[in-house]
Amino acid sequence: MINPSYLVKSFLISCVLISVSFSYAQKISVIDNKGTFRTVNNNQVTTASVAPANPLVDDVWFDTNTSPNIAKIWDGTQWLTISNNGNFWALSGNSGTDDSTNFLGTTDGQALILKSNNIEKLRIHATKSQVLINQAPTFNNHPLVIKANGVDVLAFQDNTGTPKWHWNLLSDGLNFVESNIADFRLYLENGGDVGINTDNPSERLDVNGKLRVRDIQTNSADQEILTTTSTGVVEKKLLIATETDNQLDLGANGGIYLGPTVYNGSFIISAPGGNFSTTFNQTINGLPFLPSQITFVAHANIESSNIDNDSGVGNNNTGINNSFGTMNGFVRNDGSSNTQQVIYIGGHGNSINDISRYASNSNCIGVRYGNQNGDDLGKITAYLSSFNTNGFTLSVSYTLGTVGNTPTRREVLSESLLILYTAYK
Repeated sequence: MINPSYLVKSFLISCVLISVSFSYAQKISVIDNKGTFRTVNNNQVTTASVAPANPLVDDVWFDTNTSPNIAKIWDGTQWLTISNNGNFWALSGNSGTDDSTNFLGTTDGQALILKSNNIEKLRIHATKSQVLINQAPTFNNHPLVIKANGVDVLAFQDNTGTPKWHWNLLSDGLNFVESNIADFRLYLENGGDVGINTDNPSERLDVNGKLRVRDIQTNSADQEILTTTSTGVVEKKLLIATETDNQLDLGANGGIYLGPTVYNGSFIISAPGGNFSTTFNQTINGLPFLPSQITFVAHANIESSNIDNDSGVGNNNTGINNSFGTMNGFVRNDGSSNTQQVIYIGGHGNSINDISRYASNSNCIGVRYGNQNGDDLGKITAYLSSFNTNGFTLSVSYTLGTVGNTPTRREVLSESLLILYTAYK
């Protein structure tokens, strides 16, 4: 037989369930068997492949689209998956996971965020392959972006946990610190200057200490060397100066080469013959350099490289072949023009009643043949018209004498002259 008191209590509970209004969407008030009011959840539990149409907060839906089924709970805006069949990450760690399917992260367009003390410490960007540390904003497509904690950015420890290196991002650059040893082992200053053991680089690379370069490319083409100023700034300078009187050159392997700078030689101005004064060019080649200045020496009636004789015209002869004298001359390149000078002094074998002398600042070679009275028997003169790569060119003039008969005045046209010279680079 049913206890009458039980029927009364059941009836009262039914009445309360019908008549007491809801305090919350899924919560109702009831009277237990002792007559006490209590609040209980009145969840709807649905098992289906389609979500319930009008769920209320805390309703449960077993989604049968997968096997095993996935348990989900309605939070008022969306269905949230709840722990089921080990498909969660436990605080004590997981086992038996499949790294081809299991992961910690999101499956929609939302970032994965890790916090401590309710403060974001790490964020994996939703759409970029980018990890953001310390609430760093996204920057381009860099895989890792770190927002400094004050000036501290990143630290490195050895395998014992001892700090060895760390980076400090200062207001004017990035400081590479050997931890607990020294700052500014390397310093990347804003603007592009790099310092080594200095916090104030003044050049693109400023090394406070000795510099060692273990290897450097040999270049035989460029004529440049590295030098330093009094403050240690490295500069590039030409190896060979461009002045015309420079004695240095480059060797075959590109090294500095001091070749021949002085060259001694000789040449003969050959008699032109004929009957009249004449002028012609004579080029001297074979020098090992482009000369910048030349000195000349000659003696009247020294006409070839090998002579061992008297004048060859008899004693007391009054002609040009018995004339003698010494000449000295020079020419120098002054850049825009040439400076040249010649002097000559001589006499005659017949007698010396007077001397023959000659000087000119328009010529570098000049011989004035004179008789016993110093009269002009004819002249051989020359001026330098050009310095050449391996020699020089002279403009040579033969001028008839001014005394005696016509054959005597023309004798100079039969005279050759041996010239000794010294050329300087």
